[in-house]
Amino acid sequence: GDISTFEGENNINPFKTAELLEIAKNDSSIKGIVIRINSPGGSALASEIINQKVKEVKKVKPIYISISQTAASGGYYIASAGNKIFANKNSITGSIGVVSMFFNLKGLYEKLGLKYETIELGKTPNSFNFSKKVSEEELKELEIEMTDIYNEFKLRVSQGRNIKYEKVEEIAQGKVYDGVEAKKIGLVDEIGDINDTIDALAKNLKLKKFGVNEIKIEDDK
Repeated sequence: GDISTFEGENNINPFKTAELLEIAKNDSSIKGIVIRINSPGGSALASEIINQKVKEVKKVKPIYISISQTAASGGYYIASAGNKIFANKNSITGSIGVVSMFFNLKGLYEKLGLKYETIELGKTPNSFNFSKKVSEEELKELEIEMTDIYNEFKLRVSQGRNIKYEKVEEIAQGKVYDGVEAKKIGLVDEIGDINDTIDALAKNLKLKKFGVNEIKIEDDK
């Protein structure tokens, strides 16, 4: 689902995800971790929190990523931190970019007879007020913020996938790829499903016998 710091039935919550990864890291019976991702993305902050946790945990135990139907934008932000990434031929991935939306609800408020009041503090206290048109100054601020997030996203991909930063820009720009294309450009390591991912991890760990303990984020609400 969507990656968000807010609790939701189908959301990927970074704090819950980090908690489960910590449990897996400290459980001596767990030798390796597979993260199954099916997400179109979401919050950059939430994705960064999970990315950092994956990097922390993989220092102790290998983490393989299995892309289901989609691991795009924030979904790929998380995937890029893993030791190895598997995807299906038709999996949708990439979408390395940043998108923001802003609503001007002034007309709606007037139609409904609603009044919007704010308590203003600071240099730009009324920034991104939903009851007015966005100013040029506000748009410039938003552009700077989005560029910073975009550059950080590219850096995480560069670090995680061992791709030169300049090369990441060529394959980023919000472009979307299927699994086969993603493998050709280095965003994915292997074509395979969840079972292929598990088998590859077990082989890497030299496990002749093993079991799979499935933990879903929504298990413990």
